[in-house]
Amino acid sequence: MKLFQLFKHNKKKQAIWSEAGILTGQQYSGGISQSADINELMKAYQGWVYACVSIISKNVAKVPIRLFIKSADDPVEINQHILLDLLDSPNPIHTRFEIWELVTTWLELTGNAYLYLAKNRLGAPAEIWPIPPGRIKVVTDATEIIGGYLYEYQGKQVAFSREEIVHLRYPNPNSIYYGMGTLQAAAYSYDLDLYMKKYSVNLFKNDGRPTGVLMTDQVLDDGMINRIRQAWNRLYSGVDKA
Repeated sequence: MKLFQLFKHNKKKQAIWSEAGILTGQQYSGGISQSADINELMKAYQGWVYACVSIISKNVAKVPIRLFIKSADDPVEINQHILLDLLDSPNPIHTRFEIWELVTTWLELTGNAYLYLAKNRLGAPAEIWPIPPGRIKVVTDATEIIGGYLYEYQGKQVAFSREEIVHLRYPNPNSIYYGMGTLQAAAYSYDLDLYMKKYSVNLFKNDGRPTGVLMTDQVLDDGMINRIRQAWNRLYSGVDKA
């Protein structure tokens, strides 16, 4: 809390943290997307990434939720409570298992998961709705650090207060606003595996062998050779042109 108070009243320190990437949000050095685009990370949900994330998310979703009240002695478990009912039946579409499986999947891929708490007329949470992490952003605030959240999709924007959104995130040494997913730590391994597979597929599609030889009876100087090589590489080299 003292650290946050320091942010509020010391612009110099806030500028230093901003330059270090702490306040500016999603800055990573992964290979999947140099700008750490959330949608690119979501597209990686296939192959071995899918297998690993699916196992983790399903096992997390299986864990039963239990509620306890603190006491002077041992904690007392509560078996009937409005919170347990809400978590067991979060909304008309999703089950408790589906919610936590989805939340864990998003956390593993992107490091962030967002839940919207829809309130009833009394102001109490009545439904829980998951929001895809690629459609929502943190709205920063000079005094409150996080002022709220902004949902953007198909050209429409909806603003949410901090109290309406539960933002779950994995630790991120580069940001206090956004989490860092497990996949981002393995970005280069994922890229290498993906490019090798794409190269192999395209190699087989193209018969897997060279189909000719470039020959000339003219004497070529170094400049001409380099131009031919550059043109050849531009047309035929690369993972997608194997």
